[in-house]
Amino acid sequence: MNVITISIGAFLCTYAMVVLVLRLKEKNHLFRKLDAMKKFWGQKLGSGIHYFGYVVLPFVFGIICIVQGIKGVNIFSVFNLL
Repeated sequence: MNVITISIGAFLCTYAMVVLVLRLKEKNHLFRKLDAMKKFWGQKLGSGIHYFGYVVLPFVFGIICIVQGIKGVNIFSVFNLL
């Protein structure tokens, strides 16, 4: 078990959940890049890209880190698995 890898994974999952909750509560003023993304890509696509980049990707990578950390894999070795 690699505690550092698990901790990084837990942080990423927590970050993704916080962003998700803030977006669902419509606290969009807290996200600096969101307005620029919506202006450039449009309302739906800009919001979708923001969800994907700030919720889905960190959450998925966090889960991968937690699972690999439980197996004893070092955080730098996780990047080699991708």
